Amino acid sequence: MSIYGVAIIFCILGTRGIFPKIPLTVLAVACILGAIYYWQGDVGGWVSQEVEQHNLSMKTQSMEESRETFGLLIILIVMLPALWKAWKK
Repeated sequence: MSIYGVAIIFCILGTRGIFPKIPLTVLAVACILGAIYYWQGDVGGWVSQEVEQHNLSMKTQSMEESRETFGLLIILIVMLPALWKAWKK
């Protein structure tokens, strides 16, 4: 199961008021480490390439890795309220 599938499971748990502290922390750390690993130094270049192509198809490995970085950061941002609630208890 991908990290995106795990994030869906935590979203479902969150709708039921279940916030497991340690698993949410592991997910947050995994997202941070993954985003750092996939981070491309030239994010502006990736955005300008997307604009030049006039479509969102991935033509280079750099584009794929930049998108993966932002996908992981989105998961982290969405999970932060649940993580805060879990540690607040």
